[in-house]
Amino acid sequence: MSGRSPGSFASRLLGPLAQFRAGEGITAVLLFAYSFLAMTGYNVLKPVTRGLFISSLGADNLPWVQFGAGVVIGFIMQGYSRVIAFVPRRWMIPVTQLGMVGLLVVFWILFNGAGDARIVAAGFYLFGLILGILLISQFWTLANDIYDARQAKRLFGFVGAGSSLGGAAGAQLTASLVKPLGANAMLLLSAAMLSLCMIIVVWIVRREKNAGTSDASKTGEDEGVSSSEAIALLRSSRQLQLISLVIAFAAVGAGIIEQQLNMAAEEAKGAVNTDSITAFLAQVAVWTSLIGFVIQVAFTSRIHRHLGIGFALLILPVSLGGSAVLMLAAGAVWTTGVARVLDTSLRYTVDKTSREILFLPLPLDLKYRAKPFIDVTVDRVAKGVGALLLLVLIKDFGLGLTWRQLSYASLSMMVLWVIYALRARRQYLAAFRQSIEQQSVEPAEIRLDTADLNTVETLILELSHPEPRRVLYAMELLESLDKRHLVSPLLLHHESPRVRARAISVAEAAGAERGAHWLRGVERSLKDSDAAVRLAAVRALAVLQGEEAAELMRGYLRDPDPKMVVTAASALAESAIDTDRADAEHTLQTLTADTREQSVPIRLQVAHSLGYVRNPRFRPLLVPLMFDADLSVAQEAIRSAGRLGSGDADFLFVPPLVSLMRNRLLKSAAREVLVAYGDEVVAALAYFLRDPEEDIWVRRHVPSTLALIPTQRSLDVLVSALEDPDGFVRFKAGAAIERLRRSVPQLRLDRAVVERQILQETTRAFNALTLHYNLFVNHDLDAASLLARALEQKHQRAFDRIFRLLGLVFPPEDINAVRVARDSADPRLRSGAIEYLDNLLEGDIRRRVMLLLEEMPGEERVRRGNVIFKTRGRDVEDTVAQLVHDEDQVIAAAAIQLVEQRQMWTLADDLEHALAHRDARDWHVFEAASWALAARRMPIEQRRALWREPLPAVELATRLRSVPLFAFVSVDELFRIAMLGHQVRHEGGRILYEAGRSVESLQFLLDGRVGAARPDGEIKHIEAPAVLGFEGVIEGSPAQKTIRAVDPCVTLSLTTEQFLSLLSENVEIAQGIFRLLIDRRGHPGWHTVSHGSIAPVLARKVDAGPLQPVDTILLLQSSPLLGRATATQLVGLAAVARPVVLKKGSDPLVGAEPSILVVLSGAVRIERDGVPPETAAPGDVVGIYETLGGVAFPVRAEVESEGKGLRFLSSDVLDLLADDIGLLRGIFSALLRVPERTSAPHVH
Repeated sequence: MSGRSPGSFASRLLGPLAQFRAGEGITAVLLFAYSFLAMTGYNVLKPVTRGLFISSLGADNLPWVQFGAGVVIGFIMQGYSRVIAFVPRRWMIPVTQLGMVGLLVVFWILFNGAGDARIVAAGFYLFGLILGILLISQFWTLANDIYDARQAKRLFGFVGAGSSLGGAAGAQLTASLVKPLGANAMLLLSAAMLSLCMIIVVWIVRREKNAGTSDASKTGEDEGVSSSEAIALLRSSRQLQLISLVIAFAAVGAGIIEQQLNMAAEEAKGAVNTDSITAFLAQVAVWTSLIGFVIQVAFTSRIHRHLGIGFALLILPVSLGGSAVLMLAAGAVWTTGVARVLDTSLRYTVDKTSREILFLPLPLDLKYRAKPFIDVTVDRVAKGVGALLLLVLIKDFGLGLTWRQLSYASLSMMVLWVIYALRARRQYLAAFRQSIEQQSVEPAEIRLDTADLNTVETLILELSHPEPRRVLYAMELLESLDKRHLVSPLLLHHESPRVRARAISVAEAAGAERGAHWLRGVERSLKDSDAAVRLAAVRALAVLQGEEAAELMRGYLRDPDPKMVVTAASALAESAIDTDRADAEHTLQTLTADTREQSVPIRLQVAHSLGYVRNPRFRPLLVPLMFDADLSVAQEAIRSAGRLGSGDADFLFVPPLVSLMRNRLLKSAAREVLVAYGDEVVAALAYFLRDPEEDIWVRRHVPSTLALIPTQRSLDVLVSALEDPDGFVRFKAGAAIERLRRSVPQLRLDRAVVERQILQETTRAFNALTLHYNLFVNHDLDAASLLARALEQKHQRAFDRIFRLLGLVFPPEDINAVRVARDSADPRLRSGAIEYLDNLLEGDIRRRVMLLLEEMPGEERVRRGNVIFKTRGRDVEDTVAQLVHDEDQVIAAAAIQLVEQRQMWTLADDLEHALAHRDARDWHVFEAASWALAARRMPIEQRRALWREPLPAVELATRLRSVPLFAFVSVDELFRIAMLGHQVRHEGGRILYEAGRSVESLQFLLDGRVGAARPDGEIKHIEAPAVLGFEGVIEGSPAQKTIRAVDPCVTLSLTTEQFLSLLSENVEIAQGIFRLLIDRRGHPGWHTVSHGSIAPVLARKVDAGPLQPVDTILLLQSSPLLGRATATQLVGLAAVARPVVLKKGSDPLVGAEPSILVVLSGAVRIERDGVPPETAAPGDVVGIYETLGGVAFPVRAEVESEGKGLRFLSSDVLDLLADDIGLLRGIFSALLRVPERTSAPHVH
């Protein structure tokens, strides 16, 4: 809002009435005048519309026009919106008011003999209804444009008060002037008021730059949801049904009373005495406004505060019945006026507030979607139904009741209304308790006038709940209701530090005068074990004692208790005195620099406290703590960086947080903080992603982080990463794009980049294919060699990326279905999939993809591919020479190994060239070439004797691939394991593992033989290749057997930390191990369906609505694979659960990617070749083993009976396992405890 110096006098003058700030006074006065004049003009007119209608058409015909208004007003408002849309928004309101003035003049002319009085009266009545809608909605639209949320809380009470005064003033003017001047003259008086109002609006629009930014043609008629969706919401919510009935009863009851008033006025004043009828109705409106004002100010809040929602809901129906009895007993016209005054005064004060309270327990999204429909449409429909009911009751073709006899209808209505009001109260209390449990009410959305007795009593009971989150929530709600004095100081002894800190903040907000009884408890909190509580206590004490926090804390810097020293330093960090800040910084630096083991608790306190220090000067102290040797200190420092929130100064933390994504134990915490920075951090993440000098695994983790920041900028960075030289980065970028597009479909994708990358991937796929064909098909070399496997995997990875990329530009469900069908054993399915893609794709993409996809002999595929990709066939030596110089060092090293194995020494010069000119970082190539050339110059035995270096990675990879544990692991990862491991030679008799001792490393037996001694003394000999210590590393348990070398042997050793980091960084290895364990320890019943059950209480919750996270956790606990999962791990799994509706006849396993399906209700039929069909019932889990192992679903599924389920997408689950190795180890452990169905040595 613009601030102007002339407003300062007005601000001072009006200070006692509202909290004005400099420059706000003049605009507030103008808005007050606007609301006053608008309501005055409308209320001058309102009795006239009724009086003229009654004198022209009769009171018994009013229901006809009321029913018609409910039908046509919506269409009229739509037409108005289209016409006024041609006017600039800033001038919509003045132009609308000018039009109203013009129409009033036209009606004045028509009423003075220029038109049919009956038609004009009906049209004028309809005009009055529309005028009321526009004047009210446009005033609040303008006020909301000018004021922000904080200004609105201060000023809306003042500017809105003009409408209350205007209502009484307008009606009084009509009551006083209509008889001497006549009803027609009131139209000109109203026009004059609206003209003044228009002038004031023009003044406001010129004065305030934000005025007119919203569309003033919107009146709330078109808000909310569609009618079909609203009806669905009503059917699903008992609370909404009862609210709708309460509103409907109020509308029908008001219609009956208004009809009685109109009929009584017609009977008492004479049907043709327009001025007398108008004066009577105006006088009733005056009393309605005045009494309504008194009730709102003096009684509404007290009724809710002391008597509760139940009493408040019964006031209006009881007043309806009471006024009906009064009319039957007295039979005088004044009784209808009393009834009208009571009904309108109570309906727009106590009852309106009660209806708002009924909405309180509803989730915010549901409330905002359903409330406009209920407030507008339900009310309008109820009025229409009430109008039809009145016609039946009063017209001659119906019952023909008089206005007195209509009281019997009111009494009948009262009985039904009371019944449903009591039900609404019970439902409200039940829903409110449930909303507290689910925390679906936003404290910021609560207004102070909704503090009814029942709500407050429920919240006070919640303060003693054992769950901290519910206590915190109750405290938040009580503060929102301005009931903080009801929060007990006993909460300072609560076991949760968050509750204690929040309770202290309540004491601080109470101030010195009202918070004196908190003082002793807050003083004790200075020595609380939690830093946040201590800092809160410092701030609260400063308020309660009227001192500065710095003065209170200076003496504690030398305190013998380190916790008090940290608290004092943290408090002084916020001091305005530079020496205080310097002392605090020096103290915290000294404590941080003490890296001794016994100082871990102190460093932990410092890391925690810094998260509450807002002074940017102290933020660099967190950086070294993020890399602390103690894991708990590092984790706390990262959490503190997250608590400090986003901002320019906080980007100091981005580089260390990015580097910590390389640490498997800190990766998840670091990513969470980076994601919290939002879109602002995307540019920094893009820099690290594109930096070729950055650690490759840091770069590979960046796409997953960007996927959690759902913005256009994130998508653009990920799309550019599709062209990264590193294949794994490209793979992760594609997966991240899929995830982003799933969560925010409206993000725009640069299709040209994706299509360009599809073409590049087809080139990579064909190159690997043709090179493999040249060597291992056309020339019949060893198809089991390391090079053959590496080329097959390279082709398959490129092929996978092609389908992933196609899923970015075409419907992913369709592309995935094609992929599944292409791997099917059914030739018709394969043919249909190929035909679909053939018709879907175009141009070069179609030619290249179809070449790779279509079924044809290998020779034909290569021949046709050579034409498309402009390549040629090569002989063996030419092909191998090309591979020796391949840019992928794994492929090059494997090719060099093939040179040695086949004695292709004509390529020796190529090996020498590789040694001389290869990039220094390609160590695999250097050692493979050296090893191969040594074999050329000397016998194998002599080479082994003279070779002093560890075996080359290519040799280790060859041996590792024969270990069953790595049967499904890629050649690239085998090379990585070889590089990470440490080769050890063990002499005969040396102990590798001792029973009962912790297992510190995983050892791969490459050569030789070891003996495993059981507790009973039996020794089992194990030949190379084999894995030793696997169960101990995975489970973190002591060795079960003593293993010693029988003969001299060689092992490749990986520490536990190295192996777990390996699993964290590449879940492909974990999937390979999953596949092996499932294959060796599984049985047919394990595949696809894992049977379970759902507790009856959980089944009832499924039927009632969506499951809460705690219910999902209880469901997951029943899985045998999650028996060792902690509560935190189960919470993480529950967070990625996606509700799914099981529709009869559908296939619930069809989707963009493999997923785990938990059946909550209904039934799913599962068919698999060679196995009898089975049914997945509630509690059963479908696809958990296939998803974990990364294998295709060889099944057909169909929903037999409709129900609900939970879906866990493969990418979500694997990301979670990569971030939480503890959960991964627990699942491995569960699989290891299942007996093997075949003898499977080699894993010990």
